[in-house]
Amino acid sequence: YAPITLRRTLALATTVLILVSAIVLLVLANDGSYRIYAFGNWQPPFGIVLVLDRLAALMLVIFAGPLANWTKATAEQLSNPAPYLESLLGKDAAPETAPPLKGDVS
Repeated sequence: YAPITLRRTLALATTVLILVSAIVLLVLANDGSYRIYAFGNWQPPFGIVLVLDRLAALMLVIFAGPLANWTKATAEQLSNPAPYLESLLGKDAAPETAPPLKGDVS
């Protein structure tokens, strides 16, 4: 594995690139027209076609914001997520032990 500082730097750079790309696409879509891209020049119904409009570009920007926040998680948060999940879900969200099994489990 690569050192943690290199992994964090690459994650942050990738996230910034995604956020910048999403903002550029939002600016492009702001003129009100549709932009269409057909993968491999295959036309529907055989190919996959992406359509960029204002809503799609806005959804990309909305997705990129929390992604940037998520990449700031430290190795400690990722290795022991229980305290962070408790703050999101409530103190008693997960029981300490699993309930006993009933019936034949052999």
